[in-house]
Amino acid sequence: MILRLLSQLNLSADLFERGSRASCKIRGINFKEDPRKRGWRRVVPSPNPVDILNKKVIRDLVKRGNIVIAAGGGGVPVYRDEKKSLVGVEAVIDKDLASALLAIEIGADAFSF
Repeated sequence: MILRLLSQLNLSADLFERGSRASCKIRGINFKEDPRKRGWRRVVPSPNPVDILNKKVIRDLVKRGNIVIAAGGGGVPVYRDEKKSLVGVEAVIDKDLASALLAIEIGADAFSF
């Protein structure tokens, strides 16, 4: 069976705490002029993911002989706040980094992106 899963990627909470010097969160709406003069683009951070939240489910599905498509487009960026609740983040996760992290975390023999 071929399955496609929506993947949540955990980011370091340090990046999103207020007052953090390591913060890469861009507050408010920020736009940047397109270098090719095609208008303006919204700017969001692109932090590295630190964990794939549904990796155990993905690993179990693969072990049962399924083909699993996961971390598509980089996945959904989230982090855990001080109450351990998941919080969505306006960010873009690099799909190659997300795929490589997933392959490492589930112990994949091979992976394709």
